[in-house]
Amino acid sequence: MGPIPDFGGNPPGCQGKIDFLFIISNGAETLPYQAAIQELFPHFIDTIKSDFADFDYHIMVTGASLAYLPYCAPCYMCDDCAKPGCGDFGGPEDYPCDEELVECDVKMGAGVTFIGNWDGSNKRCELAGGNRFITSEEGDNFINAFNCISTLGAGPQWPITETALISAFEPEMLDGCNAGFIRPDALLAVIVLSPGAENMPNYEPWYWYKRIKNAKKGNGDAIVTLVISNDNELPEGHCKPLVGGTNYLRILAEEEADHGVFGSTCAPSYVPYFDEAAAMILEQCSLLIPQ
Repeated sequence: MGPIPDFGGNPPGCQGKIDFLFIISNGAETLPYQAAIQELFPHFIDTIKSDFADFDYHIMVTGASLAYLPYCAPCYMCDDCAKPGCGDFGGPEDYPCDEELVECDVKMGAGVTFIGNWDGSNKRCELAGGNRFITSEEGDNFINAFNCISTLGAGPQWPITETALISAFEPEMLDGCNAGFIRPDALLAVIVLSPGAENMPNYEPWYWYKRIKNAKKGNGDAIVTLVISNDNELPEGHCKPLVGGTNYLRILAEEEADHGVFGSTCAPSYVPYFDEAAAMILEQCSLLIPQ
């Protein structure tokens, strides 16, 4: 395997470079949880930022389903509706029906910049640098930018977190729509918010995590995973009533991830989960050996 590199006794660390991927559910029941994430976001970032003189971040959001209403989309509050039955469906009053979609808008796992949904941003979020993710170039506007791309709304869609997670880390996606998001010398933080359990997956959680690790050349120590989902399966869980069926998102965080935190969407506060994840990010960042 060759000699171990000599870094003078201490790993170089991530030097404040952190790539944050938020996978946020945008089904009918998720709007309050999106608001909770937005309220915690400044605290989360400030906690991490305080340890770095030069905090260099990438922040990307992708939905657990498409970030706009894909069915009968031309009919939402538009005048000319040709599809039978579509005109009766209605839609958000501010649905951006005239927005021209680009290829990456219609791909699961791609960074979100266009949103069309009930209670969504309902516009194109213009990000500094023209990327599909926020960078340090955003400056003082980064919280407004995050609120824009993370206000996915809550509509009649079936969120599948597994699909979004796997798709975001496909090699073609990382070389295409999400090109430049993951940096080889940065720590990767994956934050999943899904109030619905992922209990009938097509693939096991070990496979999900393998896809994430592949993006970091197999280095699990360069990844921190935070999952906030329901815990109906646990007798001591916050969510009631108790129901059967394993939530495999919990398995991802608690068993598969090298460094993971699981929190309940029904907990009175998410602050402890984010603080635990922030501490984990800082620790792993200090130990990172870029590959």
